[in-house]
Amino acid sequence: MSMPLSFRLYRITGLFLVLLLVIGTTGCNFGRGGSPTPQGTTFLYVSPTKNNTNDCLSKATACQMINTALSKAVDGDTIFVAPGTYPEQVSIGKNITITGTGSQPSAVVIDGKHQYQVLSAGCMACTKAISVSNLTI
Repeated sequence: MSMPLSFRLYRITGLFLVLLLVIGTTGCNFGRGGSPTPQGTTFLYVSPTKNNTNDCLSKATACQMINTALSKAVDGDTIFVAPGTYPEQVSIGKNITITGTGSQPSAVVIDGKHQYQVLSAGCMACTKAISVSNLTI
């Protein structure tokens, strides 16, 4: 037995409206990777003379290590790195911007001391919007 045509159209329209409602309330992610909508636009700060117990939310309360700021960051955040040398391995798995604040890239250095991979970004099966600028690796 087949359904009346009007019932079929109603069911398709109802499903379409539910789909639009779900997309409209949760955001849309059509293959760009990361989160459906940008979550953060917070600025975080790092300085080699500060402390890792700080909140990283201002220059006065900057964290000492880039990884500490990364652990506090969410997708869409920007991390400003003050001049200095950072002996750490930085692994970025978020949509993030990391910018050195020195007058030239050589003022901010991430130095692995030939012990490990200094900077790794994203993963093989995903895409991330990662920007790293004005620093030396």
